[in-house]
Amino acid sequence: MRLLALAAAVVALVVPLLAQQRLPGTASLEGTVIHDGSGRPLPRTRLALKKLEAKEAETTVTGEDGKFRFENLGAGVYTLTASRTGYLATSTVQADKRNTQSITIWRMGQQVTDLTVRLKPGGVIAGKVRYRDGEPAIGVPVQIFYRADVRGRRSYRPVGTTTTNDLGEYRLHSLAPGSYYVMAHLEAADTGDRKDELPPEQAVTTFYPSGTQFANATAVRVAPAGEVTGCDIALAQSRTYIVSGRIVSGQSGKTISTPGVLLRWMDGTQSGTVAAVQAISNKGSFRAAGVTPGTYLIVIESSEEGRRLSARQTVTVTDTALDLEILAGPARKWTGSVRFDQRADFDISALRVRLEPRSDTASPLVVNLSAEGTFDAELVPDETYDVFIENAPADVYLKSAVVAGAETIATGFKVPRAADVRKMELTAAVQGGSVSGQAHTLDGGAASTAFVFLLPQPLEGRVQYVASSISDDSGNFVVRGVAPGRYLAVAWPSDTWCSPYDTESPPDCTLGGQPVSISQGDISGIQIRTVR
Repeated sequence: MRLLALAAAVVALVVPLLAQQRLPGTASLEGTVIHDGSGRPLPRTRLALKKLEAKEAETTVTGEDGKFRFENLGAGVYTLTASRTGYLATSTVQADKRNTQSITIWRMGQQVTDLTVRLKPGGVIAGKVRYRDGEPAIGVPVQIFYRADVRGRRSYRPVGTTTTNDLGEYRLHSLAPGSYYVMAHLEAADTGDRKDELPPEQAVTTFYPSGTQFANATAVRVAPAGEVTGCDIALAQSRTYIVSGRIVSGQSGKTISTPGVLLRWMDGTQSGTVAAVQAISNKGSFRAAGVTPGTYLIVIESSEEGRRLSARQTVTVTDTALDLEILAGPARKWTGSVRFDQRADFDISALRVRLEPRSDTASPLVVNLSAEGTFDAELVPDETYDVFIENAPADVYLKSAVVAGAETIATGFKVPRAADVRKMELTAAVQGGSVSGQAHTLDGGAASTAFVFLLPQPLEGRVQYVASSISDDSGNFVVRGVAPGRYLAVAWPSDTWCSPYDTESPPDCTLGGQPVSISQGDISGIQIRTVR
């Protein structure tokens, strides 16, 4: 009888708890979306609230007063994203006068109020596209590319496309600050394989302001909330040619039947590229039509017997068709080792080596270390890599990266097509310096949860030495693992558009920074401010 009574009591206790868990949450969350500059409420702003483990987000739209509210929420960690046409989307929320990118609901019935989301206006690029005779080019696609520098690799990300109107006008909005390149895209007609006569001239794809090659394009710099007008494009006239050939396997010596072949325009540094022409492959040969004179990077990607084959080769198109034979080789197997410059208690196998390609046509590679600190890596031939160490203790930095007897931290190292195995010898310094201080806002308050970076001066050739930290609620920060050298200490808000690897960092990103020079040991008392 006692057992039956005990079982009944347990059931009576558990059933209500299970029923309570099945009920919808009773917590709520509310706030206001405002213009970052004027502080005025922003109606018609879309809010998406997503629980950390949820697959979908709940959405709502602000009213005329800029206010929003979410109800029936359960306990958990949430992210809130705000977006509005003409503005930059953000996931940064101001709660209790602090910026945060996550909101935690601790209990049933909790009411989270007075949240503030500040939206920054996006930039604008506008202009006209005209033919050579001055007539407006109607219905021409216009595309813009955002220049991004990450760990020494330069890439150009397409971020917007529009079409010219009946006046030849285009306008692209909601742009983050930064450098952009504008391209009016025209599909060149295939003029065929002409043997005895020149192909006719035609209007072709043109980069702002009037060039057919990306290397000669002019960057358009968009300031925060800036509007750049008058970016007019005069469509170029040019003859176009055929680039054809075959791809030979460096593994078997056979012709590859259906290789992937892409011609890419190169920028002035010949590191960043933009897709130009996709070649058509058929029965062991490839053919790319409508190619204007200039220098291109041909990117080959294929496979044979389950192994990836690739090649990168520059070609120059002049006033005649090209017929090529390109050798595509397998990934090169390299080895390496990591050692500490002095005795350390840290397990070296916990480190990771990151091999970062300098071009945007290959992907980064992260490899683990053995207990002895050795590693293997398969690298893309014809690619230049920079080496980084990840998951290291706070005071550790990469001191040396020797390949074939040469130091490569500043220059990087290139992987040849030859099949020889080469070795990387990496040395990690155990006792890097530290820099500490306080980050302030423009009005002198504490810049809490700000990104604090030490930017090497100059940055080029020293990207491995970028060091970072996050300030606490009082704006205090400590950056550890700093290599000797000159730096600029900067503080940026959590929703920053600035990049620590930008070799042409705009003044808005470095204003308020503090020069720091470190030889060894620690530096304290650094005062920096973030003005954005």
